[in-house]
Amino acid sequence: MGNGRFITEDKTMDFKAWLQARGLGQSEFARKFNIPLRTVQGWACEERNPPAYVIEMADKILQYEKQEKSVDKPTAIC
Repeated sequence: MGNGRFITEDKTMDFKAWLQARGLGQSEFARKFNIPLRTVQGWACEERNPPAYVIEMADKILQYEKQEKSVDKPTAIC
């Protein structure tokens, strides 16, 4: 049985808190990263632990998307 926690970059974090800190719900996270909802629910309810590599990859993707949104896109002249 897990505790819904994971270790990344020398920090232990609760998966539910991680989702909330990023403004994501369980369903949204599951859809976005193509992970079964039941798996995500198990992590959030502390039935199982999410693999650290999944969290690290998701973090990188979310950071990239955030950067992309903040970059000014050139406007078309025509």
